[in-house]
Amino acid sequence: MNRIIRASARASLLAAALTLVAALPAFATVVTATGTYSNDADAGNMASGFPNGPFSLTSNATPTYSYVDFIPNQTFSLNNIVGMSANFTDISGGADGGSPRFVVQLQNGNFYTTYVGTPPSFNDNNPAAFTTAYSNFNFVNATNDTGFENSGTYKTFASFQSGSDGSQIVTDVFFIVDGGWAANGPQALTLNSLSVQFLAAPEPATWTMLAAALGLLGLLVARRRRNAGGLVAA
Repeated sequence: MNRIIRASARASLLAAALTLVAALPAFATVVTATGTYSNDADAGNMASGFPNGPFSLTSNATPTYSYVDFIPNQTFSLNNIVGMSANFTDISGGADGGSPRFVVQLQNGNFYTTYVGTPPSFNDNNPAAFTTAYSNFNFVNATNDTGFENSGTYKTFASFQSGSDGSQIVTDVFFIVDGGWAANGPQALTLNSLSVQFLAAPEPATWTMLAAALGLLGLLVARRRRNAGGLVAA
């Protein structure tokens, strides 16, 4: 009888613990990063529209390049990113020559490149179709479109988040256009905004609520044990 009561108590405790664990993800908050847009005082950067956009990004056969550097106000790591997208209208050139692309710069100096376009070649020559397919598209997904620096080997964004750089702080997110030299010809694109979402740590008040819930769970377990002892004695 005593074993049955203890087993029942353990089962109840396990059920309560599982319920609590299942609720933990709800404590996390998805935050859209705020920040500033910069041309990094780069004389070769052909982008215009600073500081707030819309930004005109162009590249031709010379070749020339354009980019926007988004510098987030918040502190978050690579493995906290759950969304990364660009709102844009492609005017000419589509995707070609590894352009357009995102570059996520980390505090340790490493960076990861995510290519915009249809894998594996990332070549799209219809500006309207390219815009429809990839403007506001979340690039944190299961597509093999991301490489370590300029490696030329593509894996999913998430595969790098779980790697050695996962805990590194993100310092910049670039959006780059520099493929005007490629077969699709000069590139021109209007970038309205960049969006980066990350999973924020729970606020202190949330931890307080969690501690209270754990305390209540402990109280219930202690009471169950006392009740079980009374039943055995009887």
